[in-house]
Amino acid sequence: MTSLLDWMAHYQHSNYTVNSNLEDLFTAYHRFIGIVSITVNTLHIYLLAKASHIYTRRYRYSLLLLQVWFIALNIHLSLLFIPFPLYPLFGAYSRGFLGTHLHISFHYQMTAVIFIVDECIASLLMVALFRNQSFILSGRLKLSDSQLVIITFLLHFSLDLNALIFAFIDLDLDDQLTLLSTHYPGLEWISSHGFVWGAYSWNRGAFFFLLSILIQSLTIGSFALLTVSYTIRAVRRQRRIIGKRKDKRLTQRVRRVDTLVISQ
Repeated sequence: MTSLLDWMAHYQHSNYTVNSNLEDLFTAYHRFIGIVSITVNTLHIYLLAKASHIYTRRYRYSLLLLQVWFIALNIHLSLLFIPFPLYPLFGAYSRGFLGTHLHISFHYQMTAVIFIVDECIASLLMVALFRNQSFILSGRLKLSDSQLVIITFLLHFSLDLNALIFAFIDLDLDDQLTLLSTHYPGLEWISSHGFVWGAYSWNRGAFFFLLSILIQSLTIGSFALLTVSYTIRAVRRQRRIIGKRKDKRLTQRVRRVDTLVISQ
């Protein structure tokens, strides 16, 4: 037990100053990856815009929205934010444009990341739902326009609650400096490093934030499983209908299409 406490004390009082050359290297790497990803996502948007005769309108729009949020995430993480973690402290500092030039609060930049990631997850789930609805012609599994609107709103709103809750769990600057001096004196250099930084500790807001993520993981997982089960049921139903026609060529073609749908 004593050796464990000595090990923890050693890491708490170590100097974790980051090499400036290494910072510049990783910043350039972030920007390069971001530019490549933005280019690829832009190409996806162009191809989806040209594929109006292949996909249904709702499914194509959901794919376009997903690519837009992916571009927003790449721009924010790779160009505007560029966070560097402050190990072992639960915090980081920003080397992006918002931090180095505009000096926007690190907490607000982190809140924006959580909001964009939530929108990416919601858009991805809506892609799965609209893909499911695109090949269901009728029946109990076919949702009406009003039902789709309600599901879309509830899904996006419930996920965006993460960012809303996270926006209220930040610490005052004095509390952050106290946290550094008390528990991580080896990281006190960050207060005079010149970059926007932020540190977090366990409080009531953090509890509700983690609780929100846990509840949403359960509900979203259930939603995803429900969508997949609906898709499999619809595929089986269509195969039974096609199988009654006793057309081998048509049956093989439908099976190839169903395999592609399930894989997507």
